[in-house]
Amino acid sequence: MLSNAILKLAEDLRATIGPVWSKSSSHKSVLELAGPNEGIGQCGVSSFLLYDALSKAFPDVKTKITKGSVVGKDGQTLIPFHVWVEVLIDGKTWNLDITFDQSGHDAVPIYFQPGDNGDVIFVSKRYLSKKDLKGDFDRRYQLVKDSINNGEDHCCEEAKLDIGKYLQVGDGPGKGLLVVGESPAGNGWRASGRAFYTPDGKLVPTGKNFLVNLKQIDESIGLDNISFTEIAKCYVANNRKILHSCASKTWNHFVSQIEYINPKLIVLLGKKTTDIFNDLADCDLSVGSMAAIKINGRDYHILPIYHPSPLNPKRVQNANYIESNLKRIRKLLSL
Repeated sequence: MLSNAILKLAEDLRATIGPVWSKSSSHKSVLELAGPNEGIGQCGVSSFLLYDALSKAFPDVKTKITKGSVVGKDGQTLIPFHVWVEVLIDGKTWNLDITFDQSGHDAVPIYFQPGDNGDVIFVSKRYLSKKDLKGDFDRRYQLVKDSINNGEDHCCEEAKLDIGKYLQVGDGPGKGLLVVGESPAGNGWRASGRAFYTPDGKLVPTGKNFLVNLKQIDESIGLDNISFTEIAKCYVANNRKILHSCASKTWNHFVSQIEYINPKLIVLLGKKTTDIFNDLADCDLSVGSMAAIKINGRDYHILPIYHPSPLNPKRVQNANYIESNLKRIRKLLSL
């Protein structure tokens, strides 16, 4: 089985490189279709970058860059010319693809287990190596690589942040619910200006999963009418080790946002968010358990849950956490 760490790396890389894709980094055969956050024509350079990242982070894991095509179970060609990464674990080869949206599917890292590709079949024709990075291919690879190496976007050093910095103020039944994420998503809020949405108005997969949890609480609550913010205001690209540092520098601003919303309930998305919150608020919250704590002398009810990313298998436990606390949640939100 592919580890969560490998899948998380792929997800983070996709979020990082999406905004820097352009016609200049696209394969010449599809220039007219290329653009930011679109995987069309970006599979070659993106797969090499994924290969580089995997080789560095997991040196003992065997990976190969593969060129071929993708066809449906009915034999229809979905992507005639494609590049992806094969990952060899325990004698089995997994296909890891971060530009699968060329076929019209969601723009998330897709992995297919051996012998069960779902509705598609990856047809490998040849393996690529660094020697294939030449000419225009090398130029496009270096262009994207240079862009993502400096892709971080920090606001934690600013003397004063606007209260609305990554803050969505809810209305109606969702106003009293403040949801706290980890940091702005590269292909979501940072790129679109809307939490959980891509620039073209589509829900990110994480948003789709979390919406199910919100509907558990009440059908009147949705992603657009809840209050939402991030515990870290910086976009850190793949440099997740600095999340705590970024969050600590803007903690007072974050607390000001909480006081501004004055929520009846705060939901923390993910263990990383919860760990940072525990340290900076000097508390001991546990995923799945609702607790009442004080922040700056004010009382708040807080429920940490697992991150609803499709790459996090523990997200399925969130339904149980919502259900077991449902009466308290509805009472707090006056539902």
